[in-house]
Amino acid sequence: MGGGLQPVTVREKIRERKEEEAKKTTVKEKEQETTESSQVLDKKTEKQQKETVRGQSRKEQEIKVSEQIQVLRTFMPEWGSSEQSPWMYFVPATEEGIRKWTKEWHDFLIEWAYHNKQHVFSFSTFIREPPYCEMRNKREAFSEIAETMVQQGLAEWIDEQRKKLRLIWKSKIEMADDLYQWALERGTRYLDLRSLVIQEEFDFGGLPQEIIRDILELIVQTGRAEWVDKERATIKVKI
Repeated sequence: MGGGLQPVTVREKIRERKEEEAKKTTVKEKEQETTESSQVLDKKTEKQQKETVRGQSRKEQEIKVSEQIQVLRTFMPEWGSSEQSPWMYFVPATEEGIRKWTKEWHDFLIEWAYHNKQHVFSFSTFIREPPYCEMRNKREAFSEIAETMVQQGLAEWIDEQRKKLRLIWKSKIEMADDLYQWALERGTRYLDLRSLVIQEEFDFGGLPQEIIRDILELIVQTGRAEWVDKERATIKVKI
C-alpha cells in the first residue's frame, strides 16, 4: 500500500475503546470517592456539631440546675423576693410604716444569722447577699434596720463607721459555754486568742478579737479556767 494512513484494525479500536472506558471509569470512581468522602465529612461534621450542641445544652442545664439549687439554699424571708413583695424592699414613707417594716426585717435578720451561724453583719454583706441586695436605697435601709436593732438590744456596733454589727442571737456567756465544751471534747488544755483567731474548727462567725477576749474572760470568771497570760489572752482550761 502507499504512504497514506494505515487502516485501524478492529483490535486497535477495541483497545482504544477499553482505554477510554478505563479513563472514564477512573474519573467516575474518583468523583464517587470524592462524593463519598464529602458525605463522610459532612456526616462527621454534623455529628460533631450535634455533640457540641448537646454538650452546650448539657452545660446550660447544669448551670441552670446549679442556680436553682443556690436559690433553694438561700435563706429567704417568708414574704419572698422583691418580685413577690416589692413593698418590703424599700423604706416606707411614714414612721408607723418604718416601725413595722424594721421589725419584720430585724426578726428575719436574727433568724438568718442563726441559720448561717453568723455573729457579724456588715453593710458590705447587705449590698452583696440575697435577699438584702434586692433592697432599694440600700444605705438608708441598712441604717434604719441596724439602728432599730441596736436600740432594742438585738445588736451592737463593733466599728466606729457603723458599718458592722454584732448580732446578738447568742450571748457571750453562751458562746463561752460552747467554747469550753469544745475545748473539753478536743482535749485542749490551753486556749489563746491568737490561735483561736486563725483556727477554723470552732466558728466564731466573724467576731472581732475584742469579743473573743471577752469570751475567754467569762470562762475564767465562771471558774472553768485560769489565766496563764492575761495580756496575751491565754487561759488554761480546768478539767
